[in-house]
Amino acid sequence: IFLEIADAVIIIPEDFEEKVINKEKAIEVYRDDRKIESYQIQNQINKFISFVNASRENGEFDLEAVNLALKEKANVKMLESKKTNESINEWFYYYFNFTSYVIIAIYITVIGMVMTDFSEANIESRRRVSSKKNIQFNKEIYLGQFTLAAIITSIFILGSIIFRGKYIGEVQFSKYVVNTIIFSFTILSLTFLINTITNNRFVKNGISTVLSLGTSFISGVMIPQELLGEKVVTISKFFPTYYYVRINRTHIRSFLDVKYEILMQLLFALAFLLMGLYFSRIKQRA
Repeated sequence: IFLEIADAVIIIPEDFEEKVINKEKAIEVYRDDRKIESYQIQNQINKFISFVNASRENGEFDLEAVNLALKEKANVKMLESKKTNESINEWFYYYFNFTSYVIIAIYITVIGMVMTDFSEANIESRRRVSSKKNIQFNKEIYLGQFTLAAIITSIFILGSIIFRGKYIGEVQFSKYVVNTIIFSFTILSLTFLINTITNNRFVKNGISTVLSLGTSFISGVMIPQELLGEKVVTISKFFPTYYYVRINRTHIRSFLDVKYEILMQLLFALAFLLMGLYFSRIKQRA
């Protein structure tokens, strides 16, 4: 099912007929909740069992009557609708999902390494004896981080345009762009927090690897959220990646449809910023 070889797997026990008579759970169905076809299979099974129970008389089933009833067909008139290329939708969905993994890894590694260089004793001593005010220096540092982050994020957004630009009109491209920008701001705030806590290169590399891979596995980037266990999903809600992926997988009519997910990412960003400012002030006083 995970590899999409089958839409559903049906297990019929040997005492199937007895369980139907006793109105017990007669069969076991494992279905792919990502596919509409799997729900249709479940509906067909339920319909068959309902018809069989209705045909039971004097302890026996009238299978001929059931088959006759199931052969009845309805005339269905299909309304014209705009066709969408599902493969293109999936490409954009997976592309921007994996973008979150790369953004976490690159932001913490690249921006973190740059900030480590600025925190070296020689540079710090030169800054203190210079005429540049501490507030002005920090302002330039933060502006530099923001610029570097904007360049990194823009590269991935432009990458989707370069590879699949002609299909942008067929997908909700603005949703992906806005979601990626909000997520990037959240991870930039997280990077700021990490930089205020440690200047150790090895620690930053370790955090980058653990957070990027770890959150990707538990939040739906590597494995679809539908296939994750309930406890795993509960844990993933404590990370912004979960809400980023939820927006990507949601078909929206307006951004109000995902206002909760957007708000959660912004709250994460605010929390990271406030904690970063707190630790930064402690370091300055020390």
